[in-house]
Amino acid sequence: MSFTLKLVFSGLIAFIPNTKSPPDEIYVLLVNALNNHDVIHGSHALIHRPSLEFSCANLADPTAQVMCNSLPLSPRFPPAEGVRYIGLEHEYEVSIKVGGSPLPRHKLKLSESFFRLVDMKALVPSSTHIRKELVAPCEHEVCPGSVQKSLVGRIFISAGEVGEFSGTTPQDDHWSFQTRNGFVVAQKNNIPYEIEASIPVNASEVTVSFVGLDGTNRFEIRFKPVLGEDVVLRIVNEPNLADYCAREKEAGMFHFTAFYSLLDNKLPDSQLAVPVSPFRERRCSSSAKTFFEALERSDHTGVELALKRSGDQQAEQILNRRLKGGGKYPIICMSPLMASGDF
Repeated sequence: MSFTLKLVFSGLIAFIPNTKSPPDEIYVLLVNALNNHDVIHGSHALIHRPSLEFSCANLADPTAQVMCNSLPLSPRFPPAEGVRYIGLEHEYEVSIKVGGSPLPRHKLKLSESFFRLVDMKALVPSSTHIRKELVAPCEHEVCPGSVQKSLVGRIFISAGEVGEFSGTTPQDDHWSFQTRNGFVVAQKNNIPYEIEASIPVNASEVTVSFVGLDGTNRFEIRFKPVLGEDVVLRIVNEPNLADYCAREKEAGMFHFTAFYSLLDNKLPDSQLAVPVSPFRERRCSSSAKTFFEALERSDHTGVELALKRSGDQQAEQILNRRLKGGGKYPIICMSPLMASGDF
């Protein structure tokens, strides 16, 4: 039996390909923004809470399926879809195993759409390398304190294909990356909002293993396909939507500054560029606030009513930006980012 495991990433996440040409392995880093400081505006940035989203039907252990029903429903999906989530705040090293063995090495392909991510080279050409300890194996599964402080999760992917999530509605957006004084460092079009790793599995199930970056809190979850469909797991590192709307009056996507903490050289705050969203000016209208509040309550009927009754361009735009493949309400937080590694 074979199927495809799809890992879908969104939020404050950095992708670090190895230095081969073309790259054939990649580290996925979930940036620690649980207590992040916004260096652009001198205030506390949005708290991002990492989580794993999945369907109970894909759990391979029948006992786990029963227990799954007690987990909270993801507010990003209609309740009828039954998407649950678990928090990953403990800081985990995540690995994929098939038949008890890790994925084969050097079997990864990066698609064309992957390279539409923002590349740190374009933002800070003089200092584009990630700190080496962030992309190095941890001795005896215990990572240095600097890694635990910087990341809430890390995943090594060495097989399959990585690119824009296949269920994403195509975007036609233009982003400007600006410093605190308004200097435009770079501009980018059509940035993927979600990245997908499609991993072929030649087995009846796949195991996702979690080990705390400090070597503790170990657990595994086994997943299987249902009716021959793909197994889709979403790894999210996004802020509370209502909090995001409350902070929208500040220019730029200020929580993006957390990415700069991964670099091997500390840059002056004045040189840190953040993206200015094409939707920033109209995203938090009164209708959008109603939308966000209903979404946070998991009130999906209220979400639809907020969109349909408002009649404004933004509400219609949000409705049209729903993903084709999952029924998710795609609120733009921050696209993942690509940077150069040293492994």
